[in-house]
Formats: sequence, structure tokens, C-alpha cells
Amino acid sequence: MYKLFVLTLLQSLLFFSVQAEGHDSDVTDEKLSTWLWNYLTVGASVTAGIGGRSIAIDVKRFGTNDHGKIVENREDELFLLYSTKAGYFSGSNIGYAWLFNLSTLHLNEQEQQDGSIVNLGTEVDGYFAYTVPTIFYNFGDRYRGHYFRTGIGLGIGLAKFKGDIVLTESTQANDRVSISNGRSNVFFALGVFIDYQWQNFTVRLSTAGPNLEYSGYEMNVSDSSLVFGYTYYLK
Repeated sequence: MYKLFVLTLLQSLLFFSVQAEGHDSDVTDEKLSTWLWNYLTVGASVTAGIGGRSIAIDVKRFGTNDHGKIVENREDELFLLYSTKAGYFSGSNIGYAWLFNLSTLHLNEQEQQDGSIVNLGTEVDGYFAYTVPTIFYNFGDRYRGHYFRTGIGLGIGLAKFKGDIVLTESTQANDRVSISNGRSNVFFALGVFIDYQWQNFTVRLSTAGPNLEYSGYEMNVSDSSLVFGYTYYLK
């Protein structure tokens, strides 16, 4: 399953990049490693920063309005973000970029309807990862310097988790249910981001994560973060 995920990712990266930049898409296996190395390093950047993060699973029972949300809020989180060089379509301000992430889950608090966070004795543990190709619009410098970008995309996510949650908005009293990712580990993932950069100083607001359905429940896994950091360009 994981080999298939990685293979699909590499094929998507290759196809999306050569089509957007107008190159010949007939790339042989011998050229793939060279192309991949250049793609991952030339113009790529690493951002070290600090910020806040919120990871959540929103659970809804099919056919009803019964739902609940279990969360983990992390303040003063340290971040190390990697980004490939942005690409653009035919010299326009419309470009493409990728959102990558790998995170563990340890959720043990729930969000009430009024927004308050309480401990109901529930817990969900696991991990998730995603890679989301995004289309963005760029204002300002195209690669480095001073720019503002906002983008949205749909990609592939991995999720593996298990635990229990109280559906706090439910027609049943003490509606505690067990949840998991089920038999499949691969799901669609939606991503949205906003970037602002001035020289090497970066602010990023992003949210992404896989959505899945299993055993009568719809579950939305989300990872939202706000990062203030310093960006170093590899080449």
C-alpha cells in the first residue's frame, strides 16, 4: 500500500510538472532519478519557524445530524517546512505548489457547540500523511523576495487511527462511538494555504487532511497551522 502511494506520488509529480512547464512528457526511467533530484533541490527551500497547530477529527453519523469533534491544540509548536520551487503556467501569475505533511495523532479533548474544549474521557491515536498539489495565484515576486500567494488543491492522504468519541451534538444521551480508518489507508485530501514572504521571513497559514467514510460515519481529519519562520533556499 505504501509503495503504491509513493509510486503514485512520483508519477503525479512528474506528470504535473512537465505538463505545466510544457516539456516532453516521455521521460524514461533512467532520467527519472536525475529529474527527481533536480526537482526536489533546485530552487527548493526549508523554513524553520514557530507557531500554533490544531489537529482535529470531525465525525458525523450518516443520515443524521449527530456529530462530534475531537481535537488536539498545540501552542508554541516548532516547525520545519520543506517546499519545492514554485512552478508557473505559461509565464502567468497562476502557479502550482505542493503541500506535504506527516503527523501523529493523540487527541483526547473535544470541542463543544459553544467552542469550549472539554475532556470527556475519549481518545484517538494514530497518524496521517498527505501530499496535495495546489493551484495558487501569486501577487508580487514570483520566487523570492516579496510576495503573497493563496492556493487550493486536492491530493492523496494516508490515515491510520483508532479510538472513541462522544457525539456531543446528538439525539441520543451519552452517544459514545468507536471510530477507525477501516480497511483502507489511502483517501482523498483537500488542502488550502496562504503564504506571505518578505525577503527570507515567511508567514504560512494552511489547512489540509484526508476525508473518509467507514462503518456508518463520515470523518474529516484536518491539520491547521499558522507558522512564522525564516526561509533558507537550497540552491
